[in-house]
Amino acid sequence: MKLTIKHLASALFILVASATVNARPIVLPDPATSTSETGTFTISAKNEITLNGSHVSLTTSLPSSGDIATGSARFMSGDLQYHDGSTSVDGKMAKVTFGSQTKTGQVTYLLKGLIYGTLNQDGKTIDVNGNFAVSTKPAPEGTELSQAQVDSSHLILTICSNINNTVPAK
Repeated sequence: MKLTIKHLASALFILVASATVNARPIVLPDPATSTSETGTFTISAKNEITLNGSHVSLTTSLPSSGDIATGSARFMSGDLQYHDGSTSVDGKMAKVTFGSQTKTGQVTYLLKGLIYGTLNQDGKTIDVNGNFAVSTKPAPEGTELSQAQVDSSHLILTICSNINNTVPAK
């Protein structure tokens, strides 16, 4: 039996489509609830970014390229924790991008990337992966990241495995 590229492409499409259908995205914080974000950024002497926030706390690795002072940097990894009172995530970050945008005399900072780790919810521990983003409120141009106020944080996660009822939440 000959397999053509068309058959292989069809099989791959079906496999990817079925995996996507079975994925259950989890958005944190829950968009149906009204939340207020707070947090403080600090930058180490080695240009590592740390955020201690009301929902999200994170620490990046050393920058792999760019410079925080210029408003653009990339980080290979880091740690991220999320906690809203009933749900928590303990994860590792990858492919983290830091950027700034200036419009009409206002600067906004954004930190985004990939996350993988564990979600603890309702006494269950679930392996998850996905994306995260943290942005700041617009501030007057020239405001440094360490002086900016957190505006929002979002995690969009996908379950990697079945719920494990035998592992207690931390």
